[in-house]
Amino acid sequence: MPIGQDVRVNALAIPPAVTALLGPTPRQLTGYGESVVLTGRGKVAKVGPATVVAREARILGDDASLLPLDVPALVDSGDGWLARSSGHQALQALIADASDALRRLGAT
Repeated sequence: MPIGQDVRVNALAIPPAVTALLGPTPRQLTGYGESVVLTGRGKVAKVGPATVVAREARILGDDASLLPLDVPALVDSGDGWLARSSGHQALQALIADASDALRRLGAT
């Protein structure tokens, strides 16, 4: 995916800002309806209907502190697209904590 150029995926234009954030070879995730979801460089980007993406950007951005749960961090957003942290770091930390707990149980 060329950086700095509009690229089309499933008839949606992927803005240059998205390709710049995700790198030249993002991986497309499937099963997201009208939206295109791409991942790369530890981030996830969604390109789709502007109203849907704006609502999700608001939840991940300004409203995240109001929610009683952990949400990925909003990295950047524009008209019809957003990019967020992938959340893999939090998952890896959870797995490491669980592994340590299991190892301690086995040592007793």
